[in-house]
Amino acid sequence: MPDAAREAPTRRRRSAASQAQFREQLIKHAKTLYNEQGFEALTVRALTAPFGMSPMAFYAYFPNKLALLQTIWTEINTELLDALVAAGPDATTPQEKLHAHFHAFFDFWESRPDDFRFVFLGAHHPDEVPTELVSRSPYPQLLALLGERVLACAHGRSVSPQSIQLLADFTRTKILGYLFMVLGLPGYPLGDRERLRRLVVKEAVASIERTLREECAS
Repeated sequence: MPDAAREAPTRRRRSAASQAQFREQLIKHAKTLYNEQGFEALTVRALTAPFGMSPMAFYAYFPNKLALLQTIWTEINTELLDALVAAGPDATTPQEKLHAHFHAFFDFWESRPDDFRFVFLGAHHPDEVPTELVSRSPYPQLLALLGERVLACAHGRSVSPQSIQLLADFTRTKILGYLFMVLGLPGYPLGDRERLRRLVVKEAVASIERTLREECAS
């Protein structure tokens, strides 16, 4: 009895101290499972078994596996938004700001390839995950930030919201195309990757400027 009494407080202290660490380990393991095997692989048992935890322990951190995915998605995109907002502090023109925005976007994902695969290449659940996640903060803010920086390149001239949306979508497609080649097909024999990256950014900004000039002249 005395031995048991001495051990119980130690177990409680260890459990309390390891909660944050276990949550991060759970998130990391969930990313790996999701990237390798898809949404259906994220069973509560598969998530907790590597840690020797009861499946019921999962529910102390997340109400269900979709909530876990939403948490991961939100954390990644919040960090991305912070990086993009901070991009180009010394930029003196909207074009320089866009250059900095796109390079910060590339820097973020190229330094976190597993997160890129989680967000863009994971085997999503066909019904729940995409529509649930893209409507959640901060994803709309990410879209709005690019739209604002595209509009700034018009220098106060009148441009329709539809044109700004089209330009933002077109540019996002071009920028993501580079990342899909680099991170989605890592074995593809690209030549000068750094030069390619600079060219993609240069052409993306040039396309925005050219289209805005045409829009304002019409």
